[in-house]
Amino acid sequence: MAAPPAATDQGFEPGRDARGLGLVVAVVVGVLALFVGKAFTIDDPLALWLAQHLMLDPVDFFGFEVNWYSSAMPMYEVTRNPPLVGYYIAGAASLFGFREVALHVAFLAPAAAVAACTWWLARRFSDAPVAAALLGLLTPVFLVSSTNVMCDTLMLAFWCASLSCWIRGLDSGRFGWLLAGAGLAGIAALTKYFAIALLPLLAVYALLRVRRPGLWLAALLAPCALILAYEWATRSMYGVGLVMDAVGFVDAYKQERGPGVLHQAFVGGVFAGGCLLPALFLAPFLWSRAALAGGCIAFLVGAAFWSAIGPGLGVDFPHHPETPWVLVAQVLLLFLGGVSALGLAAADLWRRRDADSVLLALWLLGTFAFAAFVNWVDNGRSNLPMAPVFGILVVRRLAARAGGVGVPGFRLDLRQWLAIAPAVAVAFAVTWADYRWANQVRASAERVASTYTGGDRNVYFLGNWGFQWYMEAGGATAMDVSRHRIRPGDLLILPSNNTNFRIPPRGTVNLVERIDSPEPANLRTMSLGMGAGFYASNIGPMPFAFGPAFPDVIRVLEAVREFGFSEAPW
Repeated sequence: MAAPPAATDQGFEPGRDARGLGLVVAVVVGVLALFVGKAFTIDDPLALWLAQHLMLDPVDFFGFEVNWYSSAMPMYEVTRNPPLVGYYIAGAASLFGFREVALHVAFLAPAAAVAACTWWLARRFSDAPVAAALLGLLTPVFLVSSTNVMCDTLMLAFWCASLSCWIRGLDSGRFGWLLAGAGLAGIAALTKYFAIALLPLLAVYALLRVRRPGLWLAALLAPCALILAYEWATRSMYGVGLVMDAVGFVDAYKQERGPGVLHQAFVGGVFAGGCLLPALFLAPFLWSRAALAGGCIAFLVGAAFWSAIGPGLGVDFPHHPETPWVLVAQVLLLFLGGVSALGLAAADLWRRRDADSVLLALWLLGTFAFAAFVNWVDNGRSNLPMAPVFGILVVRRLAARAGGVGVPGFRLDLRQWLAIAPAVAVAFAVTWADYRWANQVRASAERVASTYTGGDRNVYFLGNWGFQWYMEAGGATAMDVSRHRIRPGDLLILPSNNTNFRIPPRGTVNLVERIDSPEPANLRTMSLGMGAGFYASNIGPMPFAFGPAFPDVIRVLEAVREFGFSEAPW
């Protein structure tokens, strides 16, 4: 193997580097530890049900049914992620049970691994690794995603560890590190399918570094074999290869309901800007005056366009006949922040034009392209892999503007830290808003279930996410629209801020009780009314939104005549 080019990693310095590494891990884990009491939310139940099944049958991992789309379906038709996170939860739950605090504490470990590997990568590619790591990880996308028990942070831990080992293998010429990096890429792919993108990323970087095929190519055969074995096994077990099935699901959704490319690009930019919020706050330090002036003009033109002809590119707020300016301004500002974040990769590649800059650019821009154009909807979880590389690119850009293509001993100055502080404060506030919403859903579901279940009549509900988990725990039944019929006296529970529910036919039910969320919030991560859709952009065009508070509403309905939901509209 050819000798590697000069790198910034010149050996571990036990004093300074240990302090830097320890600080990054301590800050990240310390912040996330504040949210270990968070209720299960969004797709957490899918991972939890998988773990419960695996504790009974660890081989046939998707061999059970769930009611997630308002009717019972095989788990392999519902989930679009591989099973590894279920094994992780099952291992933790076998020791501590399925309590929220215990499982969130267990997920601090992959978050700590992301922090450690991000610090190492930042040390390898920049001159201020602590600042780069914290810039990337104290963002809304990392903090919110890491307070759930879904597969995303666990996948990111394997992703960052894979890159760290692979780069170390290329730097040292040792095959063992290359094999470890490739193997971790395969494990990442069995945690979330998106991580298959690691394989071409590793290959391109190795080819640019080494300039010819070598042992690195042999190392990549291991994850390819692992993924093919998984595809063959799932086809044998379930009649369909689940990797290709996930691709087919996205393609079918896009053809049926997918928005246009311009809409996807715009919403993708908005999500990138919100998920990587420091790109907006640091813009005066990242870009020239001409670029900043162009951004201001774009904001004004966008605002004038919105004012003159209404929302464009399919971005609207259907619950607001006249969209509040606070929401319009946020959409435009977050989009400009997204342009700033993506511009970092382009600027770094243009300036340096080496293997490292290609790796970083492909990492960031490839993740953006997947989230905006390939995934079935944009969401914060799909943008998560950009977080570590974003911080690295910010520091590289600041160093370049301070004095060239790399400044040994470069440090952020006080003005830059002051610009970062409000971005971190907003990230914390967004994480708190998501935490608060999840806990309010749990409290409301537990209240409804304890009040209305336990009698001699059926209590059904529609809706998913954490609401379903706590309603079923309280004794209510998830409505199966293909099997259940509502009879006089039965109760039906409908949440407003949820998904997969239908409206009963006119004249079939009476309202028993309307329960509003006790403290409607002005900052939300999921709200149709406010245009916030962190977990799914079809709920809202922003990952989070400040604005007029929209209360969540739960309606308790009593049937006065029999009906089935085959006659009910969505």
